Amino acid sequence: RSSFSMVSGIKPEEIEKVEFIENFQAVEVLRGKQYSNVVAMNIVLKEDAGSDWSGTIRGGSGWSPTLYDGDIYAIRVGANSQSLVNFRANSVGDNLNGSIPTFSADNIGVNVDNFGLKTYLSIIPARRMNNNNNNNNNQNNMPLSQNRTRFNNSYMANTVNTFKLSDKFQLYTQASYIYDKDNAESSVKKTFYMEDGTISDDLANQNSSQVQQQAKTNIALISNNSKYYLVNHIFINSIWNNVDRVNTGTYPNTQIAKNASLSAKDDFRFLMPLGNWTFTFFSQNIFSSNPQTLSVKRVGSTQYQDISTKSFISDTKLSFGYTSGNWTLSLVGGFDAFTRSLNTELTGIDDFIINNNDSKFGYLKMFVQPTANFVTDKLQLQIGLPVKYYHYKYDDVLTNENSNKDIANFEPSFSVKYQLTSHFSLTLTGQIEFDEVDAGDFYTGMILTDYRYVQEGALKYDLDGSRWLNLAYAYRLPQKSFFVSGEIGYNTGMSKYRSFEDFIGDYVLRGSIPAETDTKRKFANVNVNKGIESLKGSIGLNVNYNNNDQVKIRNNMKIDYNTQSISVNPSINGRLSSWSTVVYNFSLDTRRMTMSNSSEKSTSTSYNQNLEVILNPIDNLNFSVLGEHYHTVISDGVSKNLFLADFKAEYQITPRWQAILSITNLLNQKDYTYTTISDLSSEYHWYKIRPRNVLISLYYKF
Repeated sequence: RSSFSMVSGIKPEEIEKVEFIENFQAVEVLRGKQYSNVVAMNIVLKEDAGSDWSGTIRGGSGWSPTLYDGDIYAIRVGANSQSLVNFRANSVGDNLNGSIPTFSADNIGVNVDNFGLKTYLSIIPARRMNNNNNNNNNQNNMPLSQNRTRFNNSYMANTVNTFKLSDKFQLYTQASYIYDKDNAESSVKKTFYMEDGTISDDLANQNSSQVQQQAKTNIALISNNSKYYLVNHIFINSIWNNVDRVNTGTYPNTQIAKNASLSAKDDFRFLMPLGNWTFTFFSQNIFSSNPQTLSVKRVGSTQYQDISTKSFISDTKLSFGYTSGNWTLSLVGGFDAFTRSLNTELTGIDDFIINNNDSKFGYLKMFVQPTANFVTDKLQLQIGLPVKYYHYKYDDVLTNENSNKDIANFEPSFSVKYQLTSHFSLTLTGQIEFDEVDAGDFYTGMILTDYRYVQEGALKYDLDGSRWLNLAYAYRLPQKSFFVSGEIGYNTGMSKYRSFEDFIGDYVLRGSIPAETDTKRKFANVNVNKGIESLKGSIGLNVNYNNNDQVKIRNNMKIDYNTQSISVNPSINGRLSSWSTVVYNFSLDTRRMTMSNSSEKSTSTSYNQNLEVILNPIDNLNFSVLGEHYHTVISDGVSKNLFLADFKAEYQITPRWQAILSITNLLNQKDYTYTTISDLSSEYHWYKIRPRNVLISLYYKF
């Protein structure tokens, strides 16, 4: 097995066999001691395979406008070392930021916290997110794939190497760089709902340009053997992001934002069995720096926001585990030490008094968590009884004020999975938990996040809490290719703070004030999939339901409101004949927002569907045609439809050479619109999309 994915570059003739392993445990010393539901694929190469470089080269050019898209992917798999090199450049809309994998150590039973400095500025070119109908909390997903709306020039270079240092140790190294320039043209009309039924409309026509550069370096020393597991991982990441935006509409302005962040992390993990006991040590140390600036030019005034923030975190955990028969008992303890400095200065706002920031915030967290696991063929039981202690310290240099607070929380949890039959299982989980203090929002001053919004911080020591109960079910009938899974759940949130929005002149001031607040969430989903042997494919259905009760203060008036969403997503794929394949997906999304003390409500209904037909009339030739249809209701009685079509042809000239013709947006559509509902607001979005693109490529495999 390789420590990084290289399957796409391995020649078929070099493979001796492929093995599929159920309940695979990647950490060797935990095999037979810790349950795993992971299914792994092991590729066994022939003895003489992989010593030479192999890979692919692809280059393409086209028009409307002038297009380019090319990449080089090369690997070498040797007995003592493995190497991967990847270069890519494109102007066809593809986002390369997610194309570079980052090394991740195996799970050793210790929860790893994620730490990072907050990026306060929010003027990215446009909200363009891939469709993800399974994410019920995201109210603003745009169904249209982001490569339809990106007008980009992007370059990427990545190299990965692993070296076998000895029978027990190997070294992993990675270095990568990405350059991405993205232009966007869009509009958004936002409607704010008030408690007395009045509404406020803002229109912003946005023309943006963003240049982002990112450089990453990874070095990891790894030992995964029958005696112990050890990883020491060093990760350095730097990002430079510059955004220029011109806004017309209700509040015309020009914005220039700059963000340069640097983070360096050392992640150390060690696990060793001691008879029936297992000892685990984890240590993570991270330094981060994130300076940011924002300049806003309006007619007659200029606003300038300067932000400087740095942090250091040290996270250490120890764990002892004991296994006897079906029982595994563990005791995890540790501490986090965190410190953060924040310095901000805002000038140019006369509508209200601005408070800047010059403060230091830190905390010491200590915890102990006993956990019991019981595993049999029928039953899997886990009980956690964590106790957490926090000591917080805050110093405000501008006001010479300081504060301290000590908090202790008990957060019990349980999980029970029972295999009723060989095909049907139920899993009941529940927990009482409290959020960590959000260091990014822990300040007393104000920060301008874009031309319209000012975020006021708060010293929120009292942590938000929640209680949740969740029942998951799964039915598997592999011999009939029939699978059903899903869950139902209920969640209550408890907070001593309530969010507010005040409309003051040209600005919206946002923040939190002390006030007891409860929220409720009910959700349910089901996934059904059935294999169709006659089609050599499957049909599927995914249904999601969400119901949320929330509270907000807007212009000093309390508003209780409810949001509901339902999404239905059927799909089918299969072969109509030996030379044709069909893939069809449909997605219906309905959302509604109602206010308890007002007749005002907002609804949004949209659906989209796509049909792909793949034809293989002769051995060396493939055609594919993709059709997409997007329907959205703009307002009562007003709706809009968008039809898109793509074409692709692939001709295998020789076993090594292939020619590819692709035409996207055949109908040459110009724009796309959709609506969203979220947080007592509705938004109408308009985006310019890429015109008809024609790309001719040659592909070579070596």
